[in-house]
Amino acid sequence: MYESPFIKSLFGKLDVVPRMDHRHEYKNAMNFYTETHYTEPAPEAMKKLMDSQFGQMVAGIAKGRGLDRSRGPRHVRRRPVPRTSRRSTRSSSMGSCTATRSTRRRSEKAGDDAKLLYLQKYLERAGRPHDKGAKVALIYGVGAVQRGSGGFSPISGTAMGSDTVAAAFRAAREDDDVKAIVFRVDSPGGSYVASDTIWRETQLRARTRASPSS
Repeated sequence: MYESPFIKSLFGKLDVVPRMDHRHEYKNAMNFYTETHYTEPAPEAMKKLMDSQFGQMVAGIAKGRGLDRSRGPRHVRRRPVPRTSRRSTRSSSMGSCTATRSTRRRSEKAGDDAKLLYLQKYLERAGRPHDKGAKVALIYGVGAVQRGSGGFSPISGTAMGSDTVAAAFRAAREDDDVKAIVFRVDSPGGSYVASDTIWRETQLRARTRASPSS
């Protein structure tokens, strides 16, 4: 479910007038501040986003389950619910195993002496995977892009600060043990100046890796 709050009325009570502009009608991030309801293009843009995300999920599920992609949407919309029988869940190919903790179902390969463990307990005994090998840095860029430090605001939400992200890139770039950087971006956009600062850091990393001394 998607929701779009609007705070123009709140600004009115505070006698605050937001002065913002849009580059295009589908660039609706500023609607949060300047509108009291959806503009005409906004629902269209929201539906396109929802359809795209739903399509990606269906494609991933169909590929993982070995299903024809055309059958995926029907199974996903049907989705297992508490009243759905185990038999129908298995027959739809959407579930490979249906069991509850009370059944204490055990795999035949594990043997009769196998015991159920919470994941945390299992990790404490078995050890975490991938604790050896090449070091990969994971940098998260979440929220609207802004200059300076990142953080959270009750009005604008989470912000991706260019200085914060740039510092993370520099730390990873200067660490000789880091063999690769994964930059995960979840952002509606924002300041082009801040975006250029982050872009420059990604380019510096690429040049460092390409140099003979690396």
